[in-house]
Amino acid sequence: MANYTPMIIRIQSLTEPRSDIHVTYPLSEVLFIVYVSVLSGYTTWKGMARFAKYNRNWFRLFFPYKFGFPTSHTIRTVCSLIDPESFTQLFVDWVSDTVSEINARKMGPHPEKNDNVIAIDGKALRGSRPAKGKKLVHMVCAYSSELKLILGFTPVDKKSNEITAIPEVLNMLVIEGALITSDAMGCQKKNLPKDH
Repeated sequence: MANYTPMIIRIQSLTEPRSDIHVTYPLSEVLFIVYVSVLSGYTTWKGMARFAKYNRNWFRLFFPYKFGFPTSHTIRTVCSLIDPESFTQLFVDWVSDTVSEINARKMGPHPEKNDNVIAIDGKALRGSRPAKGKKLVHMVCAYSSELKLILGFTPVDKKSNEITAIPEVLNMLVIEGALITSDAMGCQKKNLPKDH
């Protein structure tokens, strides 16, 4: 656990997308609200703002929240300004470290008990069609059955491009000791991770 970096430290490494004159609530404070809210089942902007205000004393154990707590509008605006590639990489790194830590603990005296199955699959995201005539967003995801968590993902142009996206997702992850499953489209030798 010595090399493990918690999410609260990782979010502080993201670059602030706003100019200094427009910052009342620091980026790390806003993202910490989003992170904890989602883990607690609050997935709407209004729900996150209410959750933070209701639990203000607990949140202040981690950050000062000197100017109080942001509104739902502020949370939404800040999240829309974050560089998606930087955040995706931060998230994938955190999940990979978490999975590595779990696998390391399980690989102790009884490695046969490591039942982490990672399912690779492509999905069209419901409700993602931006305008009439546009296509749905397609994603290839790696899902851990043990953690009940998406470990990594990458967007694809259409269903037929899943084959080229699968190696990208696998190469994002530290998957040693895990069983990987996929549908027939993903079961190709060239889809094996680089180090196998």
